[in-house]
Formats: sequence, structure tokens, C-alpha cells
Amino acid sequence: MLSNTLRSIRQLNQRLRFWNRSGHSILAQYTVFTVWIGCVVACFLWLGSYSNKAGTLEAAPPLIEKSVVGKHRLYFFVHPQCACSVASARQLHRTLGQLPNSVQPDVVAFVFVPEEQPSNWFNCNSVSAFERIAGGSWIKDKNGQTARRFGANTSGTILVYSPQGKLLFQGGITCQRGHEGESSGSVAISKLLVGQKAAINRAPVFGCQIYCN
Repeated sequence: MLSNTLRSIRQLNQRLRFWNRSGHSILAQYTVFTVWIGCVVACFLWLGSYSNKAGTLEAAPPLIEKSVVGKHRLYFFVHPQCACSVASARQLHRTLGQLPNSVQPDVVAFVFVPEEQPSNWFNCNSVSAFERIAGGSWIKDKNGQTARRFGANTSGTILVYSPQGKLLFQGGITCQRGHEGESSGSVAISKLLVGQKAAINRAPVFGCQIYCN
């Protein structure tokens, strides 16, 4: 994006030189330049606001059935066409990769599928990034039915349940849209999976809407 901005500045400079040779006044040139700068600033402000705008976090079932294998369960809800969820999948892979095998959870991704599924629906980076998680599996979530049942309306939502079926964590694992790296959600998930107490049990989730209410 920086390269595009610099290119635009060079193009504007060329236009201003042309205007000057064409006899346009300094005031006209200044007006055009001011309007252009205002548009650039507004664009950056909008991008910053969008990157930090969290999605909807609805209520998830507080209890589910007990785990038959005695492991934590981690449910990851994703819209495969959401570019923001690529960072969520990669951060989840990184977070779990830092934990010992003895505390690895049963990881399942519920991937939203519309009524009429395009042929290339699953040929996306978010699904590819999730498939790198050892032992992880993913399930087609037709029309987001499972996402609705678990209140996961935003792509990138993660739910962690104890082996007894108690909800321990709900939310996201990134600190903003499309941004990888440690976050309050990733720290909380790591602590919970090793049996420690987490400072939070909810974290903002940054991603696209999975279904419409």
C-alpha cells in the first residue's frame, strides 16, 4: 500500500507541473493537492478503524457433552472466503505448536458452506492454513447451522471446552483483522490447555460475518 501511495504522489507531482506549465494558478494547484491529501488521510483512518473493529460475539452453550477421550475440545468457526481468518488459522497453528503433545486438544474446524457451493469454495488460504494443525479436522457447516448453534457469527471464533464439557473460552486469537502474533486470546487459550487459570475467558474476534440473523 505504501508503494501505491508513493506512486500516487509522483503522479500528482507530474500533474501539478503540467498545470503550472499550462498557466493554472497556484491557488488551483493548492486546492487539488489539499483535496488529494484529505482523501489519503481519510483512507488511512478508515483502514485503521476497520482493522480494529471486532465482530459479533454471541452467547455460546455453557455446557456440552463430556469428551469421550478426556481431552479439551477446541472448535474453530471459519468462513473460507474471509481473508482475515487466514491470520487466525496461522496463529492457532502457532499457539498449539508451542504446547506439549500431552495437552493438545481435539481440534475441529466448522467451515461455512452456502446452499449452492462454488466449485472452488475450499481452495483458499484459510483452509490450507488450518490443515497444517496436527490432528485437526474440519467439517462442512451447511448454511452455518453449527455456527448458529454455538453463537459463532464471526469467522475466526474459537470455543474451548473442558474434558467435562464446560465452556472455558470464547472469542478470537488475533489482536486485529489479518494480524498474526500473540494476543490476549492466544495467551488465555495456552494457559487453559495446560490447566492454568486464564486472566480472561472472552476475547474480541476479528473476521467476517458467517451468517445473517
